[in-house]
Amino acid sequence: MRICILGGDGYLGWPTVMHFSARGHEVVAVDSMIKRHWEAVVDVAPLELTPPLQDRAAHWYKKTGKVVEVVVGDIATDPELLHHLFRDYQPEVIVHYAEQPSAPYSMILNSAVTPADLAGFL
Repeated sequence: MRICILGGDGYLGWPTVMHFSARGHEVVAVDSMIKRHWEAVVDVAPLELTPPLQDRAAHWYKKTGKVVEVVVGDIATDPELLHHLFRDYQPEVIVHYAEQPSAPYSMILNSAVTPADLAGFL
């Protein structure tokens, strides 16, 4: 099955990517990487540093021999990205984790977070 994980760089997205890939599904992980940008803007970092999505996909391939395609882009602001995914990848399943789940970022950067979450959800 072809599966598209929106929010593939996140704490739920990446384990979901590995889960489906390990079971033999074709997986594309899509993420805007905006949380990494916002962390830099407000000068914070996660307790445990996480390698970039592209590096994790490369490590996954070395470990398992399974390819995870990575697409960096924002579904909330780039309609062409969704057209590209549907046209070229033709997913049978979409798992939507693409949002900013952190309350502090939502409160600090409300003008950026809320529209992105709403547009990405719609």
